[in-house]
Amino acid sequence: MKGKIKYLLIYFMLITLFLQILFPIDYKELYFNRDKNIVKEEPINIKQSNLPDDIYTFMAPNDTLSLMLYFHDCIMYYIDIEVMVPNLVSIMKIQVWDPESQQYNIFENELDYYSGSHKSYKIPFGTALSGLYIINFSVETPTNINVLIKIEEGSKILFDKIPSQKIDNIVFYNVSRVYNETYIEHSVFIDKSSAYEFYIGRVSSISKEENNLIKLNYNITDSNNVNFEIYTNLTMTVIGDLHSFNFSTAVAGVHKVRLRIECYTSNVNIAHAIIGPVNETHHEPSNETRGFTFSVPIEYTLGFFTFIGSITLSVLIAVFYHQKKRKSQFELKF
Repeated sequence: MKGKIKYLLIYFMLITLFLQILFPIDYKELYFNRDKNIVKEEPINIKQSNLPDDIYTFMAPNDTLSLMLYFHDCIMYYIDIEVMVPNLVSIMKIQVWDPESQQYNIFENELDYYSGSHKSYKIPFGTALSGLYIINFSVETPTNINVLIKIEEGSKILFDKIPSQKIDNIVFYNVSRVYNETYIEHSVFIDKSSAYEFYIGRVSSISKEENNLIKLNYNITDSNNVNFEIYTNLTMTVIGDLHSFNFSTAVAGVHKVRLRIECYTSNVNIAHAIIGPVNETHHEPSNETRGFTFSVPIEYTLGFFTFIGSITLSVLIAVFYHQKKRKSQFELKF
């Protein structure tokens, strides 16, 4: 009896060893990838399903529609509006309040409808914060009108502007709400003899009734306290107009990046990104035979081994019971 149990245990150990060799688990890679995703803050691909896409009626002479929606931070949203019935001159204003109750005046224009042709408007709005936003549509109209309002969630801000092969090399990324005389300072480590790419641009719309003149003063101070003036009174009047430059330092270390913004509207959002040097070394695959590795999640592996262990234990119990029964029958005969 002991000999059979011994052989079964050896058989079970050999099966376990064989399965571990055939399906190795790369635990180090598993946890590294989890941390990597957290650090790099990969954009969320799940789109919101509750964004409006409907026709709304606005009554003469004045009417207002308010929507409360959850927006993710650092995402570009697009507000599409289109008048759906013939009308005289109607004027629509769109205002946005962010989760901190800060107001943005993003649109004011006539809603045109010429000879049955529809003129639509697309108003981009890049967010700096996550949370509930209030979007207010107010209309002045001599007649009742129907307006199609559709809000779409776009990509992560700047990620459609920066080459995809450089996304993994982002060392700094930020979207900030700014107003007149806003000062922003960031500390970034810059290595010596490597070119870093800097991107900055306006990502929220400004109503044409507002003064959309925005001036940027931008300078970098290295670890030896040497200052470099990059931009002086750079104008950023066009949304989506991205400004970029390369910067290499003579002294590796923490650099101070300072921005001073002058603007004459209530609030506006500015996106800023710094990309480290891209490793352009490409390794051609060799002709040698490569080993095959198959990574299995730990939950599946534990479940599989538990299943095998339970079967083995059941076999051992059955063999033990059978041997004990045979022994009892043998004793009764004598």
